[in-house]
Amino acid sequence: MSPFEVQTERDQGFVAASMLTGGRLATDLKDTPIAYTVLTREFIDAMQLADLSEMHEWSTNTQSTKRDGTQYGTGETVSIRSRGIGTSIQKNFFPVNYNFDGYNLERLDLARGPNAVLFGSNSLGGAVNSITKRALIGKRKLDVRAAYGSWGNLRTTLDYNQPVGKNLSFRANALWQERDGWRTTDYSETKGLTLAGTLKLSKGTEIRMEVEQGKMKRSITANFMDQLSGWDGVSSVDTYNVLPGDRTLTGINKITNTGRGRLIYTPALDGRLINYANWGQTFGAGAYTGSLVAGVPFAGMNPNISGRNIREQQNLPADLYDNAINNSYFRIPRREFSSFTNEPIYGVDNDSYTVSLTQQIGRNFFMELALNRQSERVTTDMGISRGMANVYIDVNKKTPEGDDNPNYLQPYAQHDSNPSIKDRDRVNARVALGYVLDAGAVGNFTFSLMGGVSNAREVSELYWYALRAGDDPTKWTDYNGSTAIAFRYYFYTDQPRTRPMPDTWRYVDPVAGTTADTPAGQVRDFTNSAQNQISEIDYTYIQVATNAKLLNNRLSLVLAARHDRYKTRQEALDWLGNFPLDWNGTDWQAKPAAPASYGSLTYRLRDADGIPYGPELPADVRPRDPQGARAADMRYADDHFQDDYSPPGQKGGVTTVSVGTVWHATRHISPFVNFAQSFVPPQGDFRLNGSLAKHVSSQGWDAGLRFTLLGGRAVATASYYQGLEKNARASTTGFGAELPRILKARPLEGGYQYNKYLPLLPTGFSDFANRETEGFEFELTANLAKNWRLLFNAALPRTWDTNGHKDSFAYYNANKATLIQIIRDAGGVFDAAEKFASTGPGMDTDGQTAVTAWNTIQNTIDAYSARMPTTRVSEVTANLFTDYAFSRGFLKGVTIGGGFNYRGKQPIGFKGADTIAEPDNPGAAIDDPSVGKDDAVYLDGYYLATLAISYKRRIFKNKAELVISLNVNNALDYDKPVYYDTIMRPPGGDVSTPARVATPNNYYWETPRNFLLTARLLF
Repeated sequence: MSPFEVQTERDQGFVAASMLTGGRLATDLKDTPIAYTVLTREFIDAMQLADLSEMHEWSTNTQSTKRDGTQYGTGETVSIRSRGIGTSIQKNFFPVNYNFDGYNLERLDLARGPNAVLFGSNSLGGAVNSITKRALIGKRKLDVRAAYGSWGNLRTTLDYNQPVGKNLSFRANALWQERDGWRTTDYSETKGLTLAGTLKLSKGTEIRMEVEQGKMKRSITANFMDQLSGWDGVSSVDTYNVLPGDRTLTGINKITNTGRGRLIYTPALDGRLINYANWGQTFGAGAYTGSLVAGVPFAGMNPNISGRNIREQQNLPADLYDNAINNSYFRIPRREFSSFTNEPIYGVDNDSYTVSLTQQIGRNFFMELALNRQSERVTTDMGISRGMANVYIDVNKKTPEGDDNPNYLQPYAQHDSNPSIKDRDRVNARVALGYVLDAGAVGNFTFSLMGGVSNAREVSELYWYALRAGDDPTKWTDYNGSTAIAFRYYFYTDQPRTRPMPDTWRYVDPVAGTTADTPAGQVRDFTNSAQNQISEIDYTYIQVATNAKLLNNRLSLVLAARHDRYKTRQEALDWLGNFPLDWNGTDWQAKPAAPASYGSLTYRLRDADGIPYGPELPADVRPRDPQGARAADMRYADDHFQDDYSPPGQKGGVTTVSVGTVWHATRHISPFVNFAQSFVPPQGDFRLNGSLAKHVSSQGWDAGLRFTLLGGRAVATASYYQGLEKNARASTTGFGAELPRILKARPLEGGYQYNKYLPLLPTGFSDFANRETEGFEFELTANLAKNWRLLFNAALPRTWDTNGHKDSFAYYNANKATLIQIIRDAGGVFDAAEKFASTGPGMDTDGQTAVTAWNTIQNTIDAYSARMPTTRVSEVTANLFTDYAFSRGFLKGVTIGGGFNYRGKQPIGFKGADTIAEPDNPGAAIDDPSVGKDDAVYLDGYYLATLAISYKRRIFKNKAELVISLNVNNALDYDKPVYYDTIMRPPGGDVSTPARVATPNNYYWETPRNFLLTARLLF
């Protein structure tokens, strides 16, 4: 048997027999010191687990980081954690980046902790690797499954293995799934096909090939955001550009005019495209200084109601939505209701091609050569997926054309279309040499030498769907207001909610008095550099490893070392003003490559006549005229700035080691210890300055006891671990959304789309911190009896972020005075200490948003600690599933099972910014002395129950086996919101007090109770 292969056929029930350890050498699980869990095919089938996200939930010390649905706006495909840290994802030890389906998997392996020698580059959390089904020589197999489940879930899979003679075999796995979801516009469709072949050229030579293609598309839903509670329930608009009174009292603002109108499509008005600019639009309570919250002026900072969740909120007035409910058609939406389009918005297409050659030379030498090429395309709509959750009330009695509005007082959702495409291509190659030595009484040894190369390229593109009016493409998408098209859906009258994107619109502009057929299409979005860029990473590696079994196999040693070299390249989108006159509106043009002097560029300020003065300054950002496509300030035409160029690439080298041992003290008890290191090369994460992040390094150790019982049918492990990760990507909460919102604030003087001083930041920029982990883990997998299987695991994880918000603090401190001026230009007002801001007269929605963002940053600073527990890490996790198969009596052939996932309480925010009313001055707030920065707001623990029952019998004269299975997930129908972050709100919803407390905010729902009925036929 090749030392590079895991023989999955040795797995029995829920108990796996072997794994790949240091140097990717096959090792019995009982001999490995690595924290390692295997979900066997039998376990996956017993639970009817469909994809990686579902399987991962059952492993030791793991949990997903689900959100409310808006994550699909950035093209996020899957986000899972181990030990509180994100994990890397692989298939057959080649990296992937999507939530793959399990239809073609033999099993799922999950390693916890850093270990570059085993998995290549990976984080402190570890890695997940799936082993796909290979073509089997000499064995014919047919496995067909058809399933029906809740909400019209239809799923069919095929697994067919066909030998051709004695030395050739082919295998086909296919998937088709279509389902609605528990929310009204939920829909998903998944297709997959995998073809595999095995050719045995000789006794020691084997070639394997695999081709996989998959397609997934789905609609998007998210929780509802409040853009209506500020309305007084009485005021309305019946005349263009005339509001009924003071917006702080009426709760009505003008629909923003982006410079060329506000172009909105809604099925309710015959599907035409109409200019809605300067008509009325509601907003949430407390959006502006002086505005009312349930009829009461709020004291202190913004109470964080407008633009926040409508349902399941705490510390809000009980009568907040009475005006809207009593005076319009708005009702608090059921959690099943969705405001989104019926059409799929998010999709993933993937394909992979793999060929490998294994060669045995004599009795002791082995060689493996493997090549893999794969691609993924992720498509989404950032605008629709993020903005369509905002809920307004139509307070316009007339349509923009002057007719009676048929949707007067109807609730609706609306947002621009911002299509996003991410293309990821990877090429991987590796070669491994192995030598197996039986040295008799000295011991047994396996040596390996492995090397490989990899290239990963990602192209991110972001567009607006907009009118292409006029002959100058730069005017379709410039910084003074594009002709982006928004989609509006009225809750109760727009069914179905279509999302047409024709090449030509019948555009009605009542302001100009024109109606014309106008070209439309995608135009590149220049406001988001992080989503318009090309990044590429090359790396090569070499590693050596040995596994040794000494002292009559009682002592197992794993020793390995690896060296990686990496090189990154990046191309950034050029400034719009630099594009040629014949540009077509979509083509890519990159900034020039960075010169050798990139890091040392300087300039001097120039006066109105262009005469330089003052000292040399770092030339990071080119001064620009914010009017007219943010053209360059011509006074600095002869100077060179860093943002004129694509950021320079990076290169480096990293050496990592793995050392571990297992001592079989008795037949049943084996202590073990392991130390390992790992790294993650730069992955295209953008820093605040637009450059790529540096590599991440980590190290950790595990120690514990392994128990082998019942003749190997039960394996239990109890262990303790510690780990450290440096330069890890960290949460940007408190800065990541807030800084861009400040920069988008327009000055009251007009003529600008954004601020006058600073360029926009890369949307989705990353920040960095160090991370520390420690904890206890226990897992047990067992075939307790011939018909009784068990999986149980539990963990007590602890994870801390240290020195977080590195880049955000640096940017804030360097630009604090300018950020304050931006808010002042937009109409904001600051207190005497310039600590907190409030909205002034005449501020628009973006200005108010900037004020809220500034105050959020101040709260983040107040709550910051240099070592803080990582949020969304449960203090306890546990998973249990067991089933029993009856082999006699009237229940013969029946298997009954059940289990649960338990997630203990977890911190979702901290109370360091909490305030109370000052005793001697109740109108002012002071720090709450009763809580500190480390006092957390917790999500309570909860568990999800699952039930499984199946019936199995032989049919067709024992030539086939029929299995009927019924699985019920969330069997007890847990229906409480799962919060995952906090905001500052007045305690008890009393907006008359200036006090603010950290309050649970964003949340998601666990999928309600659902079933899946599956029929399986095996030949």
